[in-house]
Amino acid sequence: MRKIRVMVVDDEPIAARAIAYMIEQGVVNVEIVGLFHSGREAIRQVDLLRPEIVIMDIQMPGINGLEAMRQIKIRDQNVRFIIISAYQEFHYATQALELGACDYLLKPVKQTAFTSALYKVIQDIGARNDYLDYEMEQRERMELATPIIKKDFLRSLLPGADASACLISCAAFLGYEEKTGYVFVVEGDAALTDEKMQRLLRNAELKSNCDITLVQQNQAVGFVYDADDTSWLYTDGMCNAMPVHMGIGGVYKGTLQMRLSCAEAFLAVRQLRSEPYADNARHLLFSDATAVKGESEELYIDRSQEIKSRQDIIEKAEYYIARNYTEDVALEDVAAYVNLSPFYFSRLYKSDTGKKFSEKLTEVRIQKAKEFLRQPNSSIKDVAYSVGYNDPNYFSKVFHKITGMTASQYKEG
Repeated sequence: MRKIRVMVVDDEPIAARAIAYMIEQGVVNVEIVGLFHSGREAIRQVDLLRPEIVIMDIQMPGINGLEAMRQIKIRDQNVRFIIISAYQEFHYATQALELGACDYLLKPVKQTAFTSALYKVIQDIGARNDYLDYEMEQRERMELATPIIKKDFLRSLLPGADASACLISCAAFLGYEEKTGYVFVVEGDAALTDEKMQRLLRNAELKSNCDITLVQQNQAVGFVYDADDTSWLYTDGMCNAMPVHMGIGGVYKGTLQMRLSCAEAFLAVRQLRSEPYADNARHLLFSDATAVKGESEELYIDRSQEIKSRQDIIEKAEYYIARNYTEDVALEDVAAYVNLSPFYFSRLYKSDTGKKFSEKLTEVRIQKAKEFLRQPNSSIKDVAYSVGYNDPNYFSKVFHKITGMTASQYKEG
């Protein structure tokens, strides 16, 4: 196990050695990296020794302990301080704590009090290091997963792909839900070699806001986000006079709209390969391909179908709530049922219904409670349990908040 690095700073050599002795006798997994007798000396050595804990006296000649703390924190915000001082004045303790001191101990310090204070700081550092390790591990996983999810996102855009839920989840993970952008399709001629296609993919990937993937041996699909300028595709030499045709869809905002842009890109490629373009052009914006306007329904879903797919998600979620409201239903349960991430489902549901998921669940439960309360032999306690509330008192509070009357008043009315 890695040892925690500790620096001791006290202008009295005997006091500094006494602190070091208490550390050696009572604390494990700690390494004393230096004993110093002035604030200036401690500041000078911080960058070299990189202590994680500094045990500091306040009253020292020259730069005192409080000023030394300020300057050390400028060099390393993560250093923790324990102050040991013969001065019990309130303003010293206040300033030390304001500067981030973890503890303020008065001399002479007893071994038990000192060890306890030091172990608290060590545990805090351990917890922070565990969190940093976890964050690093998550970042590494994200770095591994992101290229795969980008490919899934692009493949979910393709004509005929029955993958709205996958598209929505991938877009949420990548942060593309509200992006403005467009899709382009590159199709190679027979003369296009694998080497040239790979070069084209690398050229596209050099643009920071472009995702691209190979969907067939001679066909690639790309998505450009946070942009409406398409000129870079044919003016920056991305294709380098390669034997390819490139179709560019319209600029849209929102995840599902990107499927329409993709359909337009495919139609533009198809138009390039027909009259009057034939081999005379290599790039075509869908907006310029007047002959194929309105044909997106042939290859793809139209906008009404895109809206319908969102409605299907909402309807499916509300069906789940209606069937399971008596249970301990969580947002994560419903999100899993509709095959979306909890984060994106929560945003989509609020955006499309104007209500939070929890509000809808409460609404269903209270409506059902009203029906049960109208029954002659029903008790408020039994009704609470039957609509998913384990605490009848909490049920009564919720019922009053929603309806403006108590459950008893409603039953009697």
